[in-house]
Amino acid sequence: MNFMMAQMSQVRVSQARKENLNKKAEEKAKEMTNEKAKVISSIDKSIDKTKLVVGSERVIKLLKNKKIKRITIAKDLKPEIKNKIIELAKKVNVEVVETSKTRKELGEELKKPFCIGCFGEKE
Repeated sequence: MNFMMAQMSQVRVSQARKENLNKKAEEKAKEMTNEKAKVISSIDKSIDKTKLVVGSERVIKLLKNKKIKRITIAKDLKPEIKNKIIELAKKVNVEVVETSKTRKELGEELKKPFCIGCFGEKE
């Protein structure tokens, strides 16, 4: 009898863990959806106004001249480039958004036939 009760208790704990994991997965998916919506919204607005600057060199150049208002960085951008952009952005008080997308995914998102490590929105 005690053995069966112990097994039933383990089953309940296992089910509770699964439910907890499912809730966490749902929350994570919701966060990613919100982030994706922000990035897509930002991209759409920039494309519509033709104010999008693609590529780290161009972004850095305009950042130094204080002509960018927001920068989006891919998660797999080289660390030295990412750090340089973030450092410059802090100096000139520009928002930097690090996405969960890769360079390839950003390129596809922007309908370009190449990878995009970062892009900025001109003022």
